[in-house]
Amino acid sequence: MWILLLCSFVPYENELVDYVDFIEVNHYYNDKAELAFIQVIFWDWEDEYVCVAWRLKKSFVIPCREGFYYTWYDRETVRRKVIAPVYQETHTSYDPERENLKKVPAKKRRGLRKR
Repeated sequence: MWILLLCSFVPYENELVDYVDFIEVNHYYNDKAELAFIQVIFWDWEDEYVCVAWRLKKSFVIPCREGFYYTWYDRETVRRKVIAPVYQETHTSYDPERENLKKVPAKKRRGLRKR
């Protein structure tokens, strides 16, 4: 147990940290009202919310001092962490990330940090 506790304080060498204005966990339901997928969408405020990036949900959003964070391993070698002051879970019959593509094409999104 002590080893596990000590390991939790060891910083990750290959960790990329990004900051966004809002993290949304979106539960998308298809036209048969069945849960199709759960995605995590990262948003910035630019006169309206603009999608920075998204990922299929594989872990949990966790409260922290700065607000909330979502973490995952990118390509199994780099730990990514996205922090936001605001977090919300939504249940929709449309895909908010796809709707945002109509306003801001994927190539114009800020995206997350590169290595």
